[in-house]
Amino acid sequence: MTAIATRRRESQSVDPARRRQRFLALGLAGVVVAAGVAGAVVTSSAYFTDEKTVTTNTVQTNSITVGLFDGATDASALTSFSLANLAPASSADLTALKPSMKVFTVKNVGTGNFTWTGDIDTFSLTKTDGSALPSTTVVGGGSPSATDAQAKIYVQFGTPTTLSAGVPTAVTWETARTLTDALVSTNKEIAVTTLAAGVTSTKVVRFYMDPTATNDYQNVKLTYTLKVNAEQIH
Repeated sequence: MTAIATRRRESQSVDPARRRQRFLALGLAGVVVAAGVAGAVVTSSAYFTDEKTVTTNTVQTNSITVGLFDGATDASALTSFSLANLAPASSADLTALKPSMKVFTVKNVGTGNFTWTGDIDTFSLTKTDGSALPSTTVVGGGSPSATDAQAKIYVQFGTPTTLSAGVPTAVTWETARTLTDALVSTNKEIAVTTLAAGVTSTKVVRFYMDPTATNDYQNVKLTYTLKVNAEQIH
């Protein structure tokens, strides 16, 4: 009897606030259970669905390929060529489209559009018989030094605007540069040109000497590489 009475007194002495906390905890437990039941009902339902696919998609690189052709058409590949008229030229000669020039065509034979520039590269100067030029120019000696020769020889590229039987009768010229200037890596004698796939661009090149070149500059031979650099448009 004593123990029972003690438990009753303990239960009666529980703080009312603690009773409310117990009831609240029981209520939340009921909510959690109810939510779980509701979730089970939702996830067990069926929904209509649909799906579309696009298959065999690809991505690939373009080809950046330059073609160099002889003349104003792309009928034949450009091969080594010679211009045998290197000489001093006056402004009147240049206006009359002298000295003679070489016509060549650049074509985008790849699949991607590109911009391109061109210049002469890895050139060497010798006598016409292939022997070396002297180390210094001796006035009246008959041959200049290579250093003096490259300062007197000009290279000039242009775009023919009119052709007659493949010969230019009107040309838009780019800046003429001495071979000394051409040695600068940032110099590109052919200005930047844009070509779409399959499109061609016809150019001409000529060489001449400064009109102040004396007889000492006879018998000079220039050997060079014509280089075209193409870069994908991006």
